[in-house]
Amino acid sequence: MKLIEPLAITDATLLSSNVAETDWPAWSAGTAYVLGDKVIRTSTHRIYQRTVAGTTATAPELDLTNWLDIAPTNRWAMFDSVVGTLTTQATSISVTVRPVGVVNSLALLDISGDTLQVVMTDPIDGVVYDVTYSLSYTSGITDWYSYFYTPIERKSGIIITDLPGYLSADIAITI
Repeated sequence: MKLIEPLAITDATLLSSNVAETDWPAWSAGTAYVLGDKVIRTSTHRIYQRTVAGTTATAPELDLTNWLDIAPTNRWAMFDSVVGTLTTQATSISVTVRPVGVVNSLALLDISGDTLQVVMTDPIDGVVYDVTYSLSYTSGITDWYSYFYTPIERKSGIIITDLPGYLSADIAITI
């Protein structure tokens, strides 16, 4: 049995993402909001919904009377440690993280796509890991008939346990 200890992804460890954080308009202290309006706070990477009409100078994360914290923003949903909240995008999703400490395993859950590429780059040694995984099951396809007529089944998660142990390496993930 292997235990993969989760690491928190923060503003400091997320180097890049091609998913925009523009789910809703950014909260503004001077704006009058109506019941049900949604805003984002890029400082907390959360979406808030207005529960009472009006204006307030207090940020939504500090004003639980007027705002309801409903979800992470789309960019940060994949990092919120809750199975079921998803980051979605019509094209590929690419993120680069620089975890604090040595990382030798990676678990991606609730994913959907054709392929997954993981590239680990050390600042001294350069690229030390570059593997592309198929997210389709191919077992049971043994002849031409099954190749053309077997329904495509997708993997919804993958666990990688053979990453080389490097301190301060960047990990680029593309789905």
